[in-house]
Amino acid sequence: MKYTVELQFKRFNLPTLREETLTMSLKEQSVGLRRMMETYFVTDNGWDQDNGYEITINDRKHQTNGKWWLDSVLRIPEVDK
Repeated sequence: MKYTVELQFKRFNLPTLREETLTMSLKEQSVGLRRMMETYFVTDNGWDQDNGYEITINDRKHQTNGKWWLDSVLRIPEVDK
């Protein structure tokens, strides 16, 4: 079975005093997902939040620059049509 993995990141934006959320959807076999899993030590049992670290996400189009922390990981099965 193939999966799409949704990674949700959060950060606190000091100038606006608000928490922001960013969601990324990646195919299970993608290189980007493998790098994220290694960065946050993600396994089938969760991830090591104490040893994981913030990542910098830079998307000039949507202005999501900054440091983000992983908040949740969701594996969604792909449905064959």
